[in-house]
Amino acid sequence: MLIVDESKLEMGLDLAYQSFNTSAAAFLKAQGLDSEGPASKVTFKIILAMLCAVIGAFFTFPGLRLGKMHWDSLRYCTESKILKLLFHTSFVAPLFLVTMWIKPLTRHYLTERTWPGRSHPMYVPQ
Repeated sequence: MLIVDESKLEMGLDLAYQSFNTSAAAFLKAQGLDSEGPASKVTFKIILAMLCAVIGAFFTFPGLRLGKMHWDSLRYCTESKILKLLFHTSFVAPLFLVTMWIKPLTRHYLTERTWPGRSHPMYVPQ
């Protein structure tokens, strides 16, 4: 995800890097050190990628347990189709949250489209 251009994903990484670099440079200048910033953008992304890898490793086991619980719940629930539908919906629900990082989806449905019964979009950026 760090390779994908900022125009496609709603992560705010470029803005976060600029803010971090500006404030860190101001802090270093106030301390009497002459610096343009603490880290280059590539270094910032490499450190962020390593941090994401560690966090992903911590979430691997709970994800595997969730998949096993889903498999077991479907295996023991053969007679109720409504319950199966609910199990599938709860298993796929995190995917819908992840897709909201994709800018065209998020921008259109949350900030531009006015839903029926509403007078303005769900989110109005300030």
